[in-house]
Amino acid sequence: MSALPISELYGKSGAGKVLGAWIVSASRTVVLPQAGLLDVMVIGGHGGGGAVGGAGFVSGASTGECAFAYGIPVAAGDSAVATIGAGGVQVTASGATRVSGNNGGDSQLVVGGRTIIAKAGRGAVASATKPATGPRGGFGGTGGDLHVEGGPGGSVIATSSTVAVAGSGAVGILQNPPAERAGGDINTTGAGERSAGAGVGGKGGSVLGSAASSTPSGGGSGGPGVDVTGSPATVGGPNFLGQLQQASPVPLLQYVVSQWGLDVFGGGGTASVSAGPGGGSGSNGSTVVTTGYMGGPGGNGQPGTINTIPLAANGGAGGSCMASGAGSTGGSAGAAGLVILVLKEA
Repeated sequence: MSALPISELYGKSGAGKVLGAWIVSASRTVVLPQAGLLDVMVIGGHGGGGAVGGAGFVSGASTGECAFAYGIPVAAGDSAVATIGAGGVQVTASGATRVSGNNGGDSQLVVGGRTIIAKAGRGAVASATKPATGPRGGFGGTGGDLHVEGGPGGSVIATSSTVAVAGSGAVGILQNPPAERAGGDINTTGAGERSAGAGVGGKGGSVLGSAASSTPSGGGSGGPGVDVTGSPATVGGPNFLGQLQQASPVPLLQYVVSQWGLDVFGGGGTASVSAGPGGGSGSNGSTVVTTGYMGGPGGNGQPGTINTIPLAANGGAGGSCMASGAGSTGGSAGAAGLVILVLKEA
């Protein structure tokens, strides 16, 4: 993408004024047009979802690490060389098989004499037996001022069902602990089969107790999704201001644009309502709903077109999918990593 007009809209005069910003979604070199101080965010590629047809268990996938660096001195004409990690590629399962998701790739930025690496998220874990433990998010990168571990995938711990899939984790753009961005778990004596995806500020809803329901809701940017022990969840996790709505709060939109140019402040989704920006999707069986940007997809029970159902990645991990009766299905690919550059006046 080209430079964002942040300074025209929300820049301030003097030191700290935004001179330009770039969202880099494919590997390339950005030549900086002016001297100044550079803030950067580097995100590793995200893990892909797994798939199971007929019998078995699949966790959620995890997201890549976020690395942040601030105030890097640069001169006019300096190069910022971004290498974007790929997302974990799509997998399919047919008949009575189960397939783990694929890992993402590391992302790297070289600029101002520094090399910043953000590690990749991991693919969902498939297992013939319980538990199918969700993978840890990307961690262990180097070179940044702050490294934030990716959101882990949810786990299938216990269920009386013979097939189950868990929700995926969310991206650490808010710099909160990874446990707050984990996909929902399945830990029930009932026949629960699908848990929800995480939001950037809240864990995905889990299936607990003796629940046979598979419809918890997705986490939001301001809190977790709703767990189910019986009846389906009817609201998603809250947005950043605690409102039970999918839309981002209007007062925060200026802050979003002036910080990283991204809106991730929405609420989580349900089985019938799509998530807002930054929200995870609810677990789902048939209705076409979508995951919010950088949120985690919920576990899905609808075989079919991979990119049009709730497990499709949206700037984060891919989602896992199940098909009953040895049908064919597929887990979605994880999204590629990202680099954001914000050049400010010294």
